[in-house]
Formats: sequence, structure tokens, C-alpha cells
Amino acid sequence: MTATEQRSRPAAHRLPLGIAALLAMTAAPALAQEAQADAAPSGGTSADLAQQLSNPIASLISVPVQQNFDLDIGADQDGWRSTTNIQPVVPLHINDDWNLISRTILPVVYQEGVTAPGQNQFGLGDVVQSAFFSPREVGESG
Repeated sequence: MTATEQRSRPAAHRLPLGIAALLAMTAAPALAQEAQADAAPSGGTSADLAQQLSNPIASLISVPVQQNFDLDIGADQDGWRSTTNIQPVVPLHINDDWNLISRTILPVVYQEGVTAPGQNQFGLGDVVQSAFFSPREVGESG
């Protein structure tokens, strides 16, 4: 195999390393949830969990992952791109009355043939960070 052929081959060894690093980053919020004893209802049922999952201000850490796949892109229309958005939502208790809810969107992108035929790239996209204040208890109006 020539040096040119080696450079044009996809860097398959990079993708698993990147995924391993992202899994390590997403494990941190899950470990933080275990440290919050009041985050999960004691003796709760699956109905209680379903109700908390539908409540955007519940004290649950979630890490949704969204996958997007784009075909026929680039100058020759034969490139493709895979974008994985990792979106951890972490509630933090500020005091007895208020929570701060942190929501991050971290895009991880791998693409081939977009910038030039035979070229590939792997990296992070633009990170979007949002923070919301919410009351800790549901009010009379729900």
C-alpha cells in the first residue's frame, strides 16, 4: 500500500477512541445522580418514574443521544456525514426553593468525502449550553 493510499483511507481507529472518550464524559452525570439521594423517589413505581420523565423540571439526570446521517453532500455529491448529538440534562439544587437545570448539546461529527474526495474528518461541532431556573416544588397551578 502506498503512502497516498494510506492517507486516503478512513481513520477507523480514531472513531472508537472518540466514542470511548464520549462515554466517559457521559458517565460523569450518571455518577452525580447516584450522589443525589433525593433525586430518585424512594420506593417509587414505574408510573412515578414515567411522571418524572414527562416533567421537564424533575430531579432526574438524563443523557439523550440523537443521531443524524447526511448523504450526497460535498462538491461531488458523494460524501456523507454522521453527527451524534449528546445532550445531558442535569438539575442542580441551588436551595430549598430553586433548581438550576443545565442542558448541553455536544455534536460529535465524522464525515467522509465532504471537503475533498477521499478525505475524512472527525471532531466536535459547536457546543450549545443552556441554563434554566425552575422552582423545586410544583405550584398550585401545576
